[in-house]
Amino acid sequence: MDFKQPDHALTFPAAPMLSAPRPGVRLKQRAKSVEEISRQIDVLEEKIFTVPTPTAPSPEAAMNTMRKAVAENKVAKLKARRKRIRRGASK
Repeated sequence: MDFKQPDHALTFPAAPMLSAPRPGVRLKQRAKSVEEISRQIDVLEEKIFTVPTPTAPSPEAAMNTMRKAVAENKVAKLKARRKRIRRGASK
């Protein structure tokens, strides 16, 4: 295949690179309800409490610390989203 010709680049099948039915189309996820967000928060908080605390420096301890931090960050974002939804529903 000769990719140096401009017209060939337009006819080359690019289907494997597309993540949607048509180019440029993005599918939106439906908004989650307050109950769904609260369930996610509960699951993540349980995960945070079950992560073992590191006793000695090791790669596994570092990964556990990172997993805990990522889960805490997700919880903070979900709580903020839940607060926005509740505030918007009360207006």
